[in-house]
Amino acid sequence: MMYLPNMSVDYSSRPAPWHPRVALIIALLFSWAGGGLIVYQNFARMGRAHLGRELLINSLLATLALILLALLFTPTEGTQLLILLLDLVGSVILYRLQLKPFQQWAKDHPQVMPSSGWTSLGWGLLGAVIAMGLAFFTSLVVASIGFRPS
Repeated sequence: MMYLPNMSVDYSSRPAPWHPRVALIIALLFSWAGGGLIVYQNFARMGRAHLGRELLINSLLATLALILLALLFTPTEGTQLLILLLDLVGSVILYRLQLKPFQQWAKDHPQVMPSSGWTSLGWGLLGAVIAMGLAFFTSLVVASIGFRPS
């Protein structure tokens, strides 16, 4: 067995996290999956990747639930309004869950500016692709069992 000396990790080489409003905007424009990817990246950049991983998994499950809601019910004005409201509420939840840790990070690192929100667009697009893939495969499963919207 090889001995490795105790090496401290230099966290200053990490990119700064995005402001939590970036996750809110990405979740609203692209999907909860995209917002979850931003939240995961933010927590990893703040040194709390385990929290980000949990929120990413939960945002993917919430995306799947929203897709099922859209597929299993007849698209009426009420259903569409409900889905829109759920999208807004879920996006605000992603924002609020990372606001206090971000504020603490900003307090601990006053000399570091948050990363530009524009650099998050790739993660948002990836989240949109993931959400479309989930919607495609979920619709295949729902169609294969012969379910018709009520």
